[in-house]
Amino acid sequence: MNAMLQRKDVRIGAVIAIVIILVFAVGMKKKTTTQSLPEELAGVEDEVVNDRVVEDSNSSFNLTEQTFIVDGHTASLINGKADVTTATGVSKIAILEGSAFADVDGDQKKDAVVLLRNDTGSNVFYYVSAVLSGNTSQATNSVLLGDRIRIKEISIDQGIISVTILERAKGEVVTVLPTVSVVHTYHLVSGVLTQVN
Repeated sequence: MNAMLQRKDVRIGAVIAIVIILVFAVGMKKKTTTQSLPEELAGVEDEVVNDRVVEDSNSSFNLTEQTFIVDGHTASLINGKADVTTATGVSKIAILEGSAFADVDGDQKKDAVVLLRNDTGSNVFYYVSAVLSGNTSQATNSVLLGDRIRIKEISIDQGIISVTILERAKGEVVTVLPTVSVVHTYHLVSGVLTQVN
């Protein structure tokens, strides 16, 4: 009889331990969102995304029809792209695959962290921006990540956005493939996307 009670206690203990582990894992998943990007995504010259755009079916806003401020110019996307006339010519701006979705502004609603490409003809600049959920789904400012870099991953943890990129060593020209791994972190300060490091 004691052996049966001991086995029953062991089974109950095991079930409780599994439930605790599952609750902990689900809680951790809600706090951290990581989006690894396709290998061909962030590129140098011919390795850019070839105008592929993204729309996440789980999001409550349409990222491909969003308006962003990129390098001081308003880019109102249509089907994920916009041609913007600047003093030096036309910039082709596009939202890229690999957006990450998590609460960035602390309102307990999913926001989007997006990557933008600005192809000026002579340079290919990459930016990060956030689209905040709400009635109007407004985009924050766009922050420059670099010129012809590789973007490897976006991670969001309790409102802190981390973007892992490959860039060039100091002194290397832009034609050199980027190989130096760097993580840039951002958070919102009064609605403005601000770099932490």
